[in-house]
Amino acid sequence: LAAGRLELSAASAEGEAREELPVTYEGEDLTVAFNPGFVVDFLRATDAAEVEIKLNDPLSPGLMEPVTEGAAQMEHLYVVMPIKI
Repeated sequence: LAAGRLELSAASAEGEAREELPVTYEGEDLTVAFNPGFVVDFLRATDAAEVEIKLNDPLSPGLMEPVTEGAAQMEHLYVVMPIKI
């Protein structure tokens, strides 16, 4: 993460991939790794157009939640542990 952007990357024996997305992010640059399957599980479980990921540092759990508008009740929270890179 860096101001205004999120860079996603993945690597396996079959190859590597990178994607850069615009995001709302304030703070120092941060590199953190999560098991991609866990992140996909969260994204599949919500129908929200936007999600919020709250991070303290690269080794602390991340809190993921859908962004809801108005007085809608919170759908769910998802806590995911990072992996060392």
